[in-house]
Amino acid sequence: MIRPIASVVVVAYKRKEYIIDALNSIRNQKGIDLEMIELIVVKYFKDEKIDKVINSFPVYKNIILEEDKVPNHFTVYNFVEGIKNVSSDIVFLLEDDDEFAEDKIASILNYIKKKNITYGAICNRQLIKTKNKSNSKRGPYDSWFGVSCYTLVFNREKKEEFYETAKNVKVALDWLLYFFFKRDNSLYYVDRVLTYYRVHEKNQATNIKDIRKLIELYKNVLPDYEYMEKKFNQHLFRLTTYAKILLTTFTNKHYHIKLTEILKTNPIFLFHYFMLKLNKKKFLGEFILRRNKFLLS
Repeated sequence: MIRPIASVVVVAYKRKEYIIDALNSIRNQKGIDLEMIELIVVKYFKDEKIDKVINSFPVYKNIILEEDKVPNHFTVYNFVEGIKNVSSDIVFLLEDDDEFAEDKIASILNYIKKKNITYGAICNRQLIKTKNKSNSKRGPYDSWFGVSCYTLVFNREKKEEFYETAKNVKVALDWLLYFFFKRDNSLYYVDRVLTYYRVHEKNQATNIKDIRKLIELYKNVLPDYEYMEKKFNQHLFRLTTYAKILLTTFTNKHYHIKLTEILKTNPIFLFHYFMLKLNKKKFLGEFILRRNKFLLS
C-alpha cells in the first residue's frame, strides 16, 4: 500500500448538517489522487450516513471519542487526537462546518515543495460565507483567521513539543498554532483563498445572539490566552482585555482590568468598556465586531 503524502484531520462537533459538505470538499480535490490523501475524522457520535461517506475514502480513520471523557468538546484536544493518528508529515486541518477549495491540497503541497519546507505552518486566505454575502479575509495580519486555514509540517521532535504545549490549551487552537510556529519563524502565508469559512448560528465564535454560550466560550478561552502570554512571552492585550471586559460585564465575577492595559491595546476599548456597562445588549454586537477588527491590527 502506498503511503499517503498528506493527511486531513477533520473534527466533528454536533453540526452534522455540514460535515458531509466538508468531506466532499476533500473528495473533490483536483491535482492529486484521492489515494494519496489520508482522512482522519474525530467525532463523538455514530451516524450511518456520515460514516458511510467516511468509509468510502481509500485511506481513512474514523475515531469516535467517549463523550464523557471530554464533555465540553474542547477543540485543541480533539485535533491533537487526530494529529496523533496521522501517518504522513503534512497535516491539513478542517473543521466540520468549513470547506476546502478544490485545489487547496495540491496548491499547498506545491508550495511546500517549492519552498522546501520541512517544518512549519502554512496559512492561506479564507472566504467568509454567510447566508447573504461572502467576503475575503487575508488571515493573521488582517482579521480573524481560522483553524481550517492551517497546514502543518511536523518533524518528530517538534510534534512531541506541540503535544506537550497543547495540553495546556483548551479552545484557542488558532492562536496556539500562530504563536507556536511564529516563535521559530516557521509561519508561511499563501495569498490565495483556499478555505471557505461558514458563519452560522451554531458557530460559537460568531454567534452573538446567545450570550450564555458566548460567556462560556470566553471563560474557557481566557485561561488559554493567559497561558500563551507566559509560554510564548507575548503580550496578548487585545485578546485578554476583550475577554475580561465581556466576562466582567455579563457575569457576577470581576476580572481586574488595568486602565493601562486598555490603553496599550486600543483607546477605543475604554469607550466600549463603559458603554457595555451602561447598556449590555445594545453594544454586544458592536463589541464582537470591534474585537474581530482590531485583534491583530
